[in-house]
Amino acid sequence: MVFDLRIDLNFLKCVVVFQNHEKKGFDVTFLAGEATYAYGTIGTINSKIRDFKRNLVFDSLNMRNNKNYIAYNYTGMSIIRSNLLENYKYLYKRAENFEQTFYPNIIQKLSSNLVKIEGTWYSIDNIKDLNVVDKVKIDKNKFKKVKKLKLILKKVK
Repeated sequence: MVFDLRIDLNFLKCVVVFQNHEKKGFDVTFLAGEATYAYGTIGTINSKIRDFKRNLVFDSLNMRNNKNYIAYNYTGMSIIRSNLLENYKYLYKRAENFEQTFYPNIIQKLSSNLVKIEGTWYSIDNIKDLNVVDKVKIDKNKFKKVKKLKLILKKVK
């Protein structure tokens, strides 16, 4: 597990996502969430400049020249049927990047699901990101329920 991010979300709701993943028989469920865009943006409405903002919170992006395509912010978390990791290890065993090698193949061949979760995801790629994340207030009450989450997970198994 790689810890290059900080997540502020309700983990109990993730249990519901897991239960739905199992019930509906998805092979992989991707968890999408909000992120902070750390750069300046120029906001426009009807091609007229309206504002300048930094650190916008977003959950998806539209692609240039393809209005039907929406790219959701992947939190780095997914639920994968464990047998897929064994059956498709030839895809990622020698790969430099697991996600870029494994996921595109799985998405094309098997059943996948996308769930937008409430909460915020902060990528930490450099010292500037770490400084921004340190200023963000995390709702620590969400983590008081972790003991309850462990009990629910035992029941799911």
